[in-house]
Amino acid sequence: MDNQLQKKEPKRVPKDTAIQETENWRSILKPVMGDKVIRGFFIPIEDLTAIANMHQASGMRGYICLTDKNDFSSISFIVVPVDENNKDILSEKNGASEEEISTIYDLTKPCPHFCDPDSPLY
Repeated sequence: MDNQLQKKEPKRVPKDTAIQETENWRSILKPVMGDKVIRGFFIPIEDLTAIANMHQASGMRGYICLTDKNDFSSISFIVVPVDENNKDILSEKNGASEEEISTIYDLTKPCPHFCDPDSPLY
């Protein structure tokens, strides 16, 4: 297995660093998006666990998307299971029918619609 995929302590970000980096994100996008800046994404842990188990994944990878290429407020965050070789699992066979089905998921609830406005990261 690739050393990058071995289990280890997740990278922790100091609170002050996280506050500064989220402020950087908002400040660079505010001229383009105004008050519609997407501040983050809520991802239910049970969804990630279910997908990882369903696809026997070693991890998950997230991609940032725009559903409308002309509207920054249409940002979304899709996730895909990743195999032990660090490859995205983008589809699989659907049982007996052998039809290819997507394994790409949009589970996110973007903030500002689903937020903690009291968080210093908001």
